[in-house]
Amino acid sequence: MISTHWHQPYEPPERALRLLDMLARQAADLIERTQNEAALQQANSELEQRVAQRTAKLEQAHNQLRSEMTERQRMQEALFQREKLAALGMLLANVAHELNNPLSVATMEVDNLKEARSDEAQAEDLETLRQAIERCTSVVQNFLALARQQPVTRSSVSLNAIIDDVLVLLRHTLEADGIDLELQVADNLPLLQADANQLHHVIANLITNAHDALRLSEEPRQLTLTTAVDAARTQVTLEVADTGAGIPAELHERVFEPFFTTRSQTGGSGLGLSLCRSVIEVHGGTLFLASQVGQGTTVHITLPITPPAEVRAPEPPGAAETSEPTRHGRILLIDDEVTVRRALHRLLERSGHELTLAANGREGLVALQGAAYDVILCDIRMPDLDGPSFYREVARVYPQVVSRIVFLTGDVLSPEV
Repeated sequence: MISTHWHQPYEPPERALRLLDMLARQAADLIERTQNEAALQQANSELEQRVAQRTAKLEQAHNQLRSEMTERQRMQEALFQREKLAALGMLLANVAHELNNPLSVATMEVDNLKEARSDEAQAEDLETLRQAIERCTSVVQNFLALARQQPVTRSSVSLNAIIDDVLVLLRHTLEADGIDLELQVADNLPLLQADANQLHHVIANLITNAHDALRLSEEPRQLTLTTAVDAARTQVTLEVADTGAGIPAELHERVFEPFFTTRSQTGGSGLGLSLCRSVIEVHGGTLFLASQVGQGTTVHITLPITPPAEVRAPEPPGAAETSEPTRHGRILLIDDEVTVRRALHRLLERSGHELTLAANGREGLVALQGAAYDVILCDIRMPDLDGPSFYREVARVYPQVVSRIVFLTGDVLSPEV
């Protein structure tokens, strides 16, 4: 007898089913968490990238703004300096006449005194006085050049000779303050094509600055002037070195700004070094300083031996001179300042000329009635009838005399003049 067994399908226990279900859920959670973390990392990466881009843009905008603010500040400072220089120009325009006239009178009177006196000792004193007056005149001219940026007047000059001229005026004051002056000048310096008055002012200003620094320093007080020429003989150098207190590094360039001064308590104007650098650069040279606090200051100047190509060298002395004999003539002198009239009167009479004097243009017109003059010397600024008005009236009434009028004036800034 054959027996048959039927097998029932396997059914996992309920516990196993729960375990599998839990594993499936955990796997799904893990997959979802992994996907979420990947998405979060990508979002974080994108966010960081956007933050970096925004930060870069903000930094770029900040740098641009800072640059614009710096440039605006620089422009404002430059505008402020130009306004101060313009104010200086206006001031000089108003006072130039008052300065130039008395200086001219002083020059003429010294010349008259030298001619009238034969004493050798007095003649030497008068020559020193004349040089001092000329230096004062050159200072006025240099400040006018700063205001108008006029070109230099070149001639053949010796740098060592200019230094000697400066020391004639300043050596005594240096010695009086116990300053030991040492000259280390080269004997073979070639001549420069330069403006002697302007270079004189530069050197005098640098020595005066060193003097002021040394007066406030303890002994020994040493001032050294050194000149040299380079091996190629293309430029000369000048160094003005002092053993004063020195200048802080942060002020090395600021001292060249117009109106900046470290001597406001002692009356410094702040124009000296600015003018000096301007003069040297117009000559095609360079001016800079080296200084350390407690170790003194050295100002270095270089000047080219040949002038810049665009500047024509002056004619050699005597080229325009003629051998014609001196002529004596009749001169009408018109000037409202008594001192100017008197000095010119003495000077021209000494040369053998016959003079008629007038205090203004109206008196000049009266003097022209029924009289003939070889030359008419006329001031410009005068009361009652000034020089230009006198000129126009002469052109109307005595047109044949107009070509004989020569204007003399201390006004050197007015465009109309």
